[in-house]
Amino acid sequence: MLKVGQSTTQNQKVQWIQDSLPTLDKTTRLEISFNLILVSAVWMHVSPSQGIQAMRKLANLLKPGGKIIIFLKFGMTQQEHQRRQMYDVSVEEVEHLAQNPRLMSKLEVPNTTDQLGRDDVYWQTLVLHMLDDGTGAFPFISHLAINDRKSATHKLALLRVLLRIADGHAGALLRREPSANGDRVI
Repeated sequence: MLKVGQSTTQNQKVQWIQDSLPTLDKTTRLEISFNLILVSAVWMHVSPSQGIQAMRKLANLLKPGGKIIIFLKFGMTQQEHQRRQMYDVSVEEVEHLAQNPRLMSKLEVPNTTDQLGRDDVYWQTLVLHMLDDGTGAFPFISHLAINDRKSATHKLALLRVLLRIADGHAGALLRREPSANGDRVI
């Protein structure tokens, strides 16, 4: 797919990066965010244990109001599961993972047939939308704080540490409580 994309866009201003979920290290280092992220024929290669981290990384790369389009593959054989390290996926699971980074399922396209003509394989398209209610900027701020190479203040360094803890340890946030001075995170 990379070679086809490169040849198709060779005369255009497109930067191709070979990266992988769940970490997206190379993409994260670019320190940019996107209006649209396309995850085509990829999610079934993300293990269930890495799903939370992968979804959070995608959300952190998304601008407030941006969209993630995910093509989910169904009907994989047992051989594909083992040989190509594929996992079963579901729309409900992806929607559940998207709730934590404040992504909402905006559109679900009905099942479509496989373009390679495989009778037992079908695809479903899921569009996730980053809420832009003012709090949707958190992934963008998080992305900047973690990846900005400047270390001008101790406050930014402290924020970086807290964000890395939250990113690396999904269970670190126990609950959010309203208080007189605003929300409080435990």
